[in-house]
Amino acid sequence: MIRAKIHPVSSSRTVSSSRTVSSSRMGSSTVTAHPGPAPDNNLVWAILCTVLCCLPLGIVAIVKATSVSKLWAAGDFAGAQQAADEAKKWSIWGAVAGVVVAIVSVIFYVLIVAAALSTNTY
Repeated sequence: MIRAKIHPVSSSRTVSSSRTVSSSRMGSSTVTAHPGPAPDNNLVWAILCTVLCCLPLGIVAIVKATSVSKLWAAGDFAGAQQAADEAKKWSIWGAVAGVVVAIVSVIFYVLIVAAALSTNTY
């Protein structure tokens, strides 16, 4: 969580690279600044990967994707971004694994059919 301590005098503190919090109120207060919109959790890609491509890698992607909003709500913005990136990574790896398995399966079945047709039965 990013916090800026505002001092009793007029002050301006940089909270993140794109936000500045300033105050001239007396007393001290704590201001929590969100660094922007929540990252995309990639849940749709994780579900599609699970259903269409690779179940084990898709499940990992779903777990990572569902943790994004929880981390964001808790104020762990860097953790939420990391979880979103990992969900995307696991979804991509699951899709690649699914495509590779499909290609290998097609090649295997073509070889089996070719071997079955080439055997002499007479």
